[in-house]
Amino acid sequence: MRIAVFADTHDHYPPELPARLAAADEIWHLGDVCAPEVLAEFARPGRPLQVVLGNNETHNLWPASWCWSAKAGAVA
Repeated sequence: MRIAVFADTHDHYPPELPARLAAADEIWHLGDVCAPEVLAEFARPGRPLQVVLGNNETHNLWPASWCWSAKAGAVA
């Protein structure tokens, strides 16, 4: 199993990151996504996306541990 693990994107990430995520079986973002809209780009490959709430999140849109469903566009 290949797990892509990254964190602290703070709404910014290398342009090649979404394409590289396609090779992973699961994707884990370990905090500080910041803008929730960024998750749609990370979920695009259709892999399970685990998200952890970071210390710079200014919302409570997901709990401390969260699973994004790319197909449903919501919490799974």
